[in-house]
Amino acid sequence: MSVEAYGPSSQTLTFLDTEETELLGADTQGSEYDFTDFTLPSQTQTQGQTQSQLDSQVNGPDEALHNGGIEHSVAKAASQLLAELNFEEDEEDAYYTKDLPLHACSYCGIHDPACVVYCNTSKKWFCNGRGNTSGSHIVNHLVRAKCKEVTLHKDGPLGETVLECYNCGCRNVFLLGFIPAKADSVVVLLCR
Repeated sequence: MSVEAYGPSSQTLTFLDTEETELLGADTQGSEYDFTDFTLPSQTQTQGQTQSQLDSQVNGPDEALHNGGIEHSVAKAASQLLAELNFEEDEEDAYYTKDLPLHACSYCGIHDPACVVYCNTSKKWFCNGRGNTSGSHIVNHLVRAKCKEVTLHKDGPLGETVLECYNCGCRNVFLLGFIPAKADSVVVLLCR
Protein backbone atom coordinates (compact mmCIF):
# COMPACT_ATOMS: atom_id res chain seq x y z
CA MET A 1 0.00 0.00 0.00
CA SER A 2 1.12 3.47 -0.70
CA VAL A 3 0.72 6.60 1.35
CA GLU A 4 -1.65 8.06 -1.24
CA ALA A 5 -4.20 5.40 -0.34
CA TYR A 6 -4.88 7.23 2.87
CA GLY A 7 -5.36 10.55 1.20
CA PRO A 8 -3.42 13.74 1.42
CA SER A 9 -2.21 14.83 4.82
CA SER A 10 -4.31 17.58 6.33
CA GLN A 11 -1.69 18.46 8.91
CA THR A 12 1.91 19.31 8.49
CA LEU A 13 4.42 18.10 10.98
CA THR A 14 6.93 20.46 12.52
CA PHE A 15 10.02 19.38 14.42
CA LEU A 16 11.61 21.18 17.36
CA ASP A 17 15.17 22.27 16.77
CA THR A 18 17.57 21.84 19.67
CA GLU A 19 18.56 25.52 19.47
CA GLU A 20 15.05 26.51 20.49
CA THR A 21 15.14 24.64 23.84
CA GLU A 22 16.27 27.76 25.66
CA LEU A 23 12.94 29.36 24.77
CA LEU A 24 11.02 26.51 26.40
CA GLY A 25 12.94 26.60 29.69
CA ALA A 26 14.18 23.03 29.52
CA ASP A 27 17.23 23.88 31.59
CA THR A 28 15.92 22.64 34.97
CA GLN A 29 19.17 23.06 36.85
CA GLY A 30 20.81 26.24 35.80
CA SER A 31 24.33 27.37 36.46
CA GLU A 32 23.22 29.26 39.55
CA TYR A 33 23.06 25.90 41.40
CA ASP A 34 26.52 24.69 40.38
CA PHE A 35 28.87 23.73 43.23
CA THR A 36 32.47 24.19 42.27
CA ASP A 37 34.33 24.32 45.61
CA PHE A 38 35.42 20.72 46.28
CA THR A 39 38.35 21.52 48.60
CA LEU A 40 38.68 20.17 52.14
CA PRO A 41 39.41 22.53 55.03
CA SER A 42 43.05 22.61 56.08
CA GLN A 43 44.30 21.41 59.46
CA THR A 44 44.97 24.93 60.62
CA GLN A 45 41.31 25.81 60.12
CA THR A 46 40.08 22.82 62.14
CA GLN A 47 42.67 23.19 64.94
CA GLY A 48 41.62 26.76 65.53
CA GLN A 49 38.21 25.75 66.82
CA THR A 50 37.92 25.11 70.53
CA GLN A 51 35.87 22.40 72.17
CA SER A 52 33.17 24.88 73.17
CA GLN A 53 32.76 25.99 69.58
CA LEU A 54 32.40 22.38 68.50
CA ASP A 55 29.83 21.74 71.25
CA SER A 56 27.79 24.74 70.23
CA GLN A 57 27.79 23.54 66.64
CA VAL A 58 26.66 20.07 67.65
CA ASN A 59 24.18 20.97 70.38
CA GLY A 60 22.98 24.28 69.00
CA PRO A 61 22.37 27.50 70.88
CA ASP A 62 19.35 26.10 72.78
CA GLU A 63 21.40 23.51 74.69
CA ALA A 64 20.04 24.65 78.04
CA LEU A 65 16.46 24.11 76.88
CA HIS A 66 17.18 20.58 75.64
CA ASN A 67 19.13 19.35 78.66
CA GLY A 68 16.84 20.40 81.45
CA GLY A 69 13.78 22.07 80.07
CA ILE A 70 11.33 20.98 77.41
CA GLU A 71 12.86 17.62 76.55
CA HIS A 72 12.77 16.43 80.18
CA SER A 73 9.15 17.43 80.67
CA VAL A 74 8.03 15.72 77.45
CA ALA A 75 9.78 12.49 78.44
CA LYS A 76 8.21 12.62 81.92
CA ALA A 77 4.72 13.17 80.49
CA ALA A 78 5.15 10.32 78.00
CA SER A 79 6.26 7.88 80.71
CA GLN A 80 3.24 8.82 82.86
CA LEU A 81 0.86 8.21 79.95
CA LEU A 82 2.44 4.83 79.21
CA ALA A 83 2.10 3.80 82.85
CA GLU A 84 -1.64 4.47 82.68
CA LEU A 85 -2.20 2.14 79.69
CA ASN A 86 -3.80 -1.21 80.45
CA PHE A 87 -3.15 -4.00 77.98
CA GLU A 88 -5.60 -6.89 77.85
CA GLU A 89 -4.55 -10.25 76.49
CA ASP A 90 -6.58 -11.95 73.80
CA GLU A 91 -8.21 -15.26 74.63
CA GLU A 92 -6.32 -16.89 71.74
CA ASP A 93 -2.98 -16.26 73.40
CA ALA A 94 -4.16 -17.38 76.84
CA TYR A 95 -2.51 -20.82 76.55
CA TYR A 96 0.89 -19.15 76.77
CA THR A 97 0.13 -17.98 80.29
CA LYS A 98 -1.22 -21.32 81.49
CA ASP A 99 1.00 -24.04 82.86
CA LEU A 100 1.25 -26.48 79.98
CA PRO A 101 2.46 -30.06 80.37
CA LEU A 102 5.82 -31.02 78.92
CA HIS A 103 4.17 -32.84 76.02
CA ALA A 104 2.41 -29.71 74.69
CA CYS A 105 2.99 -28.85 71.03
CA SER A 106 5.84 -26.40 70.63
CA TYR A 107 3.89 -24.46 68.01
CA CYS A 108 0.35 -24.22 69.36
CA GLY A 109 0.21 -25.72 72.86
CA ILE A 110 -2.10 -28.68 72.11
CA HIS A 111 -1.37 -31.35 74.70
CA ASP A 112 -3.77 -34.22 73.99
CA PRO A 113 -1.63 -37.42 74.24
CA ALA A 114 -3.44 -38.93 71.24
CA CYS A 115 -2.48 -35.94 69.05
CA VAL A 116 1.19 -35.30 69.83
CA VAL A 117 4.45 -36.98 68.86
CA TYR A 118 7.97 -36.53 70.22
CA CYS A 119 10.85 -35.59 67.93
CA ASN A 120 13.73 -37.85 69.00
CA THR A 121 16.38 -35.44 67.70
CA SER A 122 15.18 -32.06 69.00
CA LYS A 123 13.51 -33.48 72.15
CA LYS A 124 10.31 -31.46 71.56
CA TRP A 125 6.65 -32.37 71.19
CA PHE A 126 4.53 -31.47 68.16
CA CYS A 127 0.92 -32.07 67.14
CA ASN A 128 -0.54 -33.03 63.80
CA GLY A 129 -2.53 -29.79 63.65
CA ARG A 130 -1.90 -27.32 60.90
CA GLY A 131 -2.47 -23.87 62.41
CA ASN A 132 -0.93 -21.17 60.21
CA THR A 133 1.77 -23.40 58.72
CA SER A 134 1.62 -25.01 55.29
CA GLY A 135 1.76 -28.55 56.71
CA SER A 136 1.10 -30.08 60.10
CA HIS A 137 3.28 -28.85 62.95
CA ILE A 138 5.24 -32.11 63.22
CA VAL A 139 5.88 -32.34 59.48
CA ASN A 140 6.85 -28.66 59.33
CA HIS A 141 9.33 -29.20 62.16
CA LEU A 142 10.79 -32.41 60.75
CA VAL A 143 11.38 -30.86 57.33
CA ARG A 144 12.90 -27.63 58.66
CA ALA A 145 15.07 -29.32 61.29
CA LYS A 146 15.99 -32.21 58.94
CA CYS A 147 14.86 -34.78 61.52
CA LYS A 148 13.30 -38.17 60.70
CA GLU A 149 12.46 -40.07 63.89
CA VAL A 150 9.44 -39.66 66.19
CA THR A 151 7.97 -41.40 69.22
CA LEU A 152 4.30 -41.56 70.23
CA HIS A 153 3.09 -40.43 73.67
CA LYS A 154 2.88 -43.09 76.39
CA ASP A 155 -0.78 -42.23 77.15
CA GLY A 156 -1.79 -42.34 73.47
CA PRO A 157 -3.76 -45.20 71.87
CA LEU A 158 -0.60 -47.09 70.79
CA GLY A 159 1.54 -46.31 73.86
CA GLU A 160 5.12 -45.07 73.89
CA THR A 161 6.29 -46.40 70.55
CA VAL A 162 9.08 -45.35 68.22
CA LEU A 163 7.64 -45.42 64.71
CA GLU A 164 9.66 -47.88 62.62
CA CYS A 165 9.27 -50.34 59.78
CA TYR A 166 7.98 -53.75 60.88
CA ASN A 167 10.15 -55.51 58.30
CA CYS A 168 13.53 -53.75 58.38
CA GLY A 169 13.43 -51.38 61.37
CA CYS A 170 13.84 -48.17 59.34
CA ARG A 171 12.79 -45.17 61.48
CA ASN A 172 12.54 -42.54 58.74
CA VAL A 173 8.90 -41.43 59.04
CA PHE A 174 8.95 -40.04 55.51
CA LEU A 175 9.40 -43.57 54.16
CA LEU A 176 6.81 -45.28 56.36
CA GLY A 177 3.32 -46.34 55.36
CA PHE A 178 0.75 -48.42 57.21
CA ILE A 179 -1.34 -51.49 56.57
CA PRO A 180 -4.26 -52.16 58.91
CA ALA A 181 -4.24 -55.80 60.04
CA LYS A 182 -7.31 -57.96 60.55
CA ALA A 183 -7.11 -57.53 64.31
CA ASP A 184 -8.57 -54.19 65.45
CA SER A 185 -5.64 -53.07 67.58
CA VAL A 186 -2.79 -53.95 65.19
CA VAL A 187 -1.29 -51.56 62.63
CA VAL A 188 1.70 -52.69 60.59
CA LEU A 189 4.16 -50.00 59.48
CA LEU A 190 6.24 -50.76 56.41
CA CYS A 191 8.78 -48.66 54.55
CA ARG A 192 8.86 -48.21 50.81
